[in-house]
Amino acid sequence: LSLLFITKGHSLSCYECSRGSGSMDVSCSDQEVNTCPTDFSKCMSYTVVKQVGGITAMSRGKGCSDNCHSGSQNVGFLRNVIECCDTDRCNAQYAPGIALY
Repeated sequence: LSLLFITKGHSLSCYECSRGSGSMDVSCSDQEVNTCPTDFSKCMSYTVVKQVGGITAMSRGKGCSDNCHSGSQNVGFLRNVIECCDTDRCNAQYAPGIALY
C-alpha cells in the first residue's frame, strides 16, 4: 500500500499599498497584506524621485510581481530604486529613498 501526497503550491503574501479609487496617495502610507496570484513569485517595493524645474516629487509602492529585478536607474530628472524578495511579507521596508545628482 503506497500513499500519495499532493501538496498545493504556496501562494506568496506581500504588502501592497492601499489606494482607494481616485486616491492621490503616492506615499504608500496605508498598506495591507495580500495573497499574490499563483504565477507571481516575488514581492517588490519601489521608490521613484522626479525633479522638474526645482520641484522634487517622490512616490513609493509595494506589491506582488511576476517579473522583478532589483536595482536602480537614473535618467536625469527621474531616478528609481526597485527591491525584490521572495518570502512572505518580505517587502515590509520601503525601497531606499534616493537623491538626484
